[in-house]
Amino acid sequence: EELLDLTHELYYSNYPNTVMALTQALTSANQYNKEALEHSVDIMSLAKKAGYHTYWFSTQGKNSMYDAGVTTIAKQATITKWIDANKVLDGDILAQLKTVPKGQTNFIVIHLMGSHAEYERRTSDAFKKAHPLAEDKTAAEYDQSILYTDTVLQEIYTYARQNLDLQAMVYFSDHGEDLQYKHTTGPFKYDMVRIPFWIYLSTAYQKTYPQYVSELRANRMDIFTNDLI
Repeated sequence: EELLDLTHELYYSNYPNTVMALTQALTSANQYNKEALEHSVDIMSLAKKAGYHTYWFSTQGKNSMYDAGVTTIAKQATITKWIDANKVLDGDILAQLKTVPKGQTNFIVIHLMGSHAEYERRTSDAFKKAHPLAEDKTAAEYDQSILYTDTVLQEIYTYARQNLDLQAMVYFSDHGEDLQYKHTTGPFKYDMVRIPFWIYLSTAYQKTYPQYVSELRANRMDIFTNDLI
């Protein structure tokens, strides 16, 4: 199996808010080691130090009070590109992925808008028509946004595997969502921090690093928070 199926209710966000969750998920700081962000190592700088060509592509915002911390990490990448999610859909990020040169060693972060409210804005009319869901309006729109994210992830995976010698692909949400209260610390609902999480490792990668695969499989049913990424 090339996909390590880690999707069950043992995976959580460390915080029900994008900037708080990702500044810890993408650095060595976490809720357990109490490391200050100013003294932490970020994943983009680490990838550059290891010799990767680094990219950050995003359909979320930058530089506002809601995402400045994430933007600081993103700007450590050599190539960065933000596209306006109010004007395009997450699927348009594939055009940015296609700008990455083939035949080089890449580390790419793709930050999707995903299922942020308003949910109906996250998919096209054509997608809604092709995937109707018989539920109440809010739940249907939310479910459609998740299905659309799955479609985008499939497109990213397919392109990267066919064109960029994909060796590893890791997907996780920054936080979850409660359909009534969205994501906030008060009132808090566990749906706000339950997240999907999966890892794809190529056959070649698994043959080269069998010990990593073995340990991932052995611990796949352990509780995991995304600040440990």
